[in-house]
Parts: sequence; C-alpha cells; structure tokens
Amino acid sequence: MKFHFRGTILLIFAMVVAVPAMAQFELPRPSPLGKVDQRVGMTDIQLEFYRPGVKNRVIWGELVPYGEVWRTGANNASTISFSTDVRINGQALAAGRYAIHTIPGETEWTIMFNSDWDKTGTAYDAEKDALRIHVTPSVTAEPMERMTFEIPTLHDGGAIIQLRWEHLIVPFSVEVDVVNDAMKAIDAELPKADRWQTFYQAANFAFENDLRLSDAETWVARSVAMEESFFNLGLQARILAKNGKEKEALAVAQKAIRIGKEQNRDVSELEEFVKGL
Repeated sequence: MKFHFRGTILLIFAMVVAVPAMAQFELPRPSPLGKVDQRVGMTDIQLEFYRPGVKNRVIWGELVPYGEVWRTGANNASTISFSTDVRINGQALAAGRYAIHTIPGETEWTIMFNSDWDKTGTAYDAEKDALRIHVTPSVTAEPMERMTFEIPTLHDGGAIIQLRWEHLIVPFSVEVDVVNDAMKAIDAELPKADRWQTFYQAANFAFENDLRLSDAETWVARSVAMEESFFNLGLQARILAKNGKEKEALAVAQKAIRIGKEQNRDVSELEEFVKGL
C-alpha cells in the first residue's frame, strides 16, 4: 500500500509539472497570424489578423457568403488599434482597439469597427459597433493566396488600409489630425522639459504651422535663456517679426548671424530675412 501511494503521488506530480509544458506547445496554424504596425503622424496603428488561404476554393459568395457577417479572417476576428482619435472614411472613431467585422457584398461591403475586440471565434454583437462604413471593393489581376491587410498609401495626415484576398481589394481611409496631436504632445512635454532643443522644436513647429504664436514666442525665449544658438536665435527673430516686433527681431537676427559666421554656418537666408525687416 505504501508503495502504491507513493507511486500515485509521483504520477500526480509529473502530471502537474507537464501541464505548463503542454500549454506552451505549439504547432503551425493552417491560418497563421499576421501583423501590420504603422505610425501615421503621431498615431500608431496596429492590425492583427489570421490569414486563411484560398487553397483552390471559391472564396466570395461561397466560402465567405455575401450578405452575412464575417469575422474577416480565420480563428478570431481581425483587430485594429489606434493610439489617437482618427477619422475612417471621414467619420470619427475614438482611440482604442476594435474588432473588424464585415458584411461582404458583390458591389458593396459594410465594415464594422466593434469595441468588443477580445471575443474568440465568430462572436459578434452589433450593439458594440463603434462605427460602420460602406466601401466599394475592386478586383485586381494579381492574386493573393493568403488574406492580408496592407497599407499601400501613406502620407503625413493619413493612410489607405486595404484588405486583400484572392483577386479582391477592399479599401478604407484613415485620417489623423497630426497638427492637433502634435500640439497636445507639446503641451504635455514642455512642463517637464529641461533641454533648450525641446523648447526650440516646440516653437518651430508652432511657427511653421502658424499656431499659437504667442506661446511660440515664449517657448523660443525659454530655449534662448537656457542656451543661445544660431538656430534658436534665428527662430526667435522670425517669430518676433511675425508677432509685429520688427525692432527686437532685427537685433536678435543680427546676433544669430554673428554666431553663425563664427561657426562657419550658412547665414544667407537669415541675411535676406534682415533685409526685409
């Protein structure tokens, strides 16, 4: 009896130890996980999706029926996250992570961005839709064996994201308010900033975008007070002039030119600026 009891204990112990090992065991999935990460302006966009293959099947209208909700991929619904508020096809969508569900159609698709993103399988609750848009698919001659999301078009204020599978492309646009996002970042960063370059960068961004020029004047003055340089003095002169303080701008510009010449920098643009004062 003693021997059998001890053997049972050893067997139970072995099973307990084996459970974590079994939990970590993975084999290749028929539909592997895909990811796309992209920064647009100040906004981080991340897509995660499982990539089923065509495998000589008829996809649209058969494997993926028309007029029915599709989880847009295999295993779980595809997801997309935005680190800031965005506009999707011109409609507002708050920062966050969303499941992408779709209703495919022959000439029009509905794309739903659903806040219940962590559900598994085919679970879908229409009441959790944060946004629905309607888009027109297009056909391409170049086939895509495994479903994917890609970002073929990217610019400072937005991007085009498209779903591709078989011969079909389903696009939607993402727009970001890069200037407003940048100003929010400036307001958050400057109270703790301790480098002249940080105040210079903030002032330069505001000046280049013609925003909050009074604040820009304060920021560049703070930069100059911390350490004078050809760059922050030149910027200070331009901001002062734009704020109607030409006399002060002239004195600062002349100082910047003097420093620039001492450092063998190209001061021609600043000299032209002085001639216009």
